[in-house]
Amino acid sequence: ASGRLDGLLVSEDEIQADLRQLARLHIQRAEAAEREGRVAQEPRSRQRARILVRRNLSDAIEVDRFILGRAPPHPEETWRETAECLVRLAETVAAEPFLETDRARRLTSEAASAFLRAAETAETPGGALEEEALLHAGWSFFAAGQYERCGEVLRKYLDRFAASDRAGAAQNLLGRALWNLGELAEAARIYRDN
Repeated sequence: ASGRLDGLLVSEDEIQADLRQLARLHIQRAEAAEREGRVAQEPRSRQRARILVRRNLSDAIEVDRFILGRAPPHPEETWRETAECLVRLAETVAAEPFLETDRARRLTSEAASAFLRAAETAETPGGALEEEALLHAGWSFFAAGQYERCGEVLRKYLDRFAASDRAGAAQNLLGRALWNLGELAEAARIYRDN
């Protein structure tokens, strides 16, 4: 597929590449603002940097969502990038002095869902991207307080990646989720087996 832009023929691949570059530019700007905020001496400068981080991460997320809406050929990387931006945005929002914890939890939950999509669309089932995305999804659901979803995802992770060197961490987090759900006997069994 292609389209016309000011008399030029532009392919879908070129559009996708330009959009990916735009999303990465927003991420780079967010990283630069984070660095500025860490060294800023004045509260106004730190606040300005936080605003720039939030704005650029939000813009990167919107570009990624637009890309995903166009059904890219390999969506797993875009899903993972979207999820990582959502996590960073949630961390930035949670650090705000005006107690935006509900918004931070919603963003973290949205990140968990995006990590799941990255795992589901991984080009290589059972590969490193799927493993990483499932583990991040479980952690994000836990951080968002969605312990049942966390348990579902971590059980799936442990079924698929039981031999991984990170399986112990996943099992520990699963135990914590079960504990928070009040399933103390099952949590104790998980801890004991770890």
